[in-house]
Amino acid sequence: MKTWLAALLAAVASVPAMAADKLTLGFMSVLSGPAAVIGNDIRDGMRLGLAHVNNRVGGLPTTVLVEDDRQKVEVAVELANKFIKQDHVDAIIGLSFSNLLLAIYPTVVESQTVLISSNPGPSQIAGKDCSKYFFSTSWQGDNWSEAMGAYLQKAGVQNVYILAPNYAAGRDVVTGFKRFYKGKLAGEVYTGFTQLDFQAELAQLRAAKPSAVFAFYPGGLGINFVKQYAQAGLKDQIPLYTSYTVDYTTLPAIGEDAVGLLRTSSWDPDSANPVNKRFIADFEANSDARHPSTPATRTTPSCCLTRPCARSKGRSRTSPPCSRRSRKRTSHHFAATSVSTATTFRSSTTTSGEWSKRAPSCAFVRSKSSSRITATLTLSSVR
Repeated sequence: MKTWLAALLAAVASVPAMAADKLTLGFMSVLSGPAAVIGNDIRDGMRLGLAHVNNRVGGLPTTVLVEDDRQKVEVAVELANKFIKQDHVDAIIGLSFSNLLLAIYPTVVESQTVLISSNPGPSQIAGKDCSKYFFSTSWQGDNWSEAMGAYLQKAGVQNVYILAPNYAAGRDVVTGFKRFYKGKLAGEVYTGFTQLDFQAELAQLRAAKPSAVFAFYPGGLGINFVKQYAQAGLKDQIPLYTSYTVDYTTLPAIGEDAVGLLRTSSWDPDSANPVNKRFIADFEANSDARHPSTPATRTTPSCCLTRPCARSKGRSRTSPPCSRRSRKRTSHHFAATSVSTATTFRSSTTTSGEWSKRAPSCAFVRSKSSSRITATLTLSSVR
């Protein structure tokens, strides 16, 4: 944790000079509707991160203004303007979906307000639109699907059918998958961003007779898609592979329909890392025994990342290099990138840059429990 935090401390820029007696953060995420399963975990991870520093980020009393963006672009833009112009926050944190992040991004960075994403990592910000005021404690949007594409390529799977929602992250995920999967595609379908009924698409999928399906559907979309896939009788006919679809936010609702699915992830919940174990125990103790998801793990370090905002208040600092290009993107201080099966486990932390050189990160759900994904293996093997 100290090494990771030290690297980030060196990268964070100055914030506008203000009275150095307190810190105000603006948090937004989707806290209502089907996607709230993601937003609630991001919020609770943020609260846990604050609790771990006694609500004093960088030694300053810290206030967090929590808002629901309702998964609507216009609401997110309105909230960003409120945080900057009315609340005069020192940083904006949280966020659930890439299209909302992209919508508020110009306004936030042009105001020279620090913006820290705890979940989305759109490709545009990693490239030409990168700003010294933007940081991420999560992943690049195409990382997990790159791992799945590499896995299916190595396994020799042909005739894959792809489905994803038609928005920034959906496009990034599919691009990442195809970057490493070079086999034949049976189809590539983009559905509505808020679509919850997939019967028509599943009928088209069945008619295409693919050998495998790769799907990306986060939150409530993933719950509906996986359950409808099983109800259509496809689960036992065509293997389903996913990224960002089955995790601890969606698994309780998906239940037994998740058994047998293969997914990619960047966090190993079974890691013996002491910080990982503490994080899970503390999260469950403060959320009615709800197991944390991967997005929750990314919000907790967001609070650590805002420490330099507190330390730089009232004095000038040198601007850092572009955040996404300059830092080595790891699985963070308590996360491990892993491959999971049902029986044995080992864990290993890796940087995303190594994914293309090693076997991909996957998790295999074979437990008869509808509330936990069990056991892990290293990246080097899938058993």
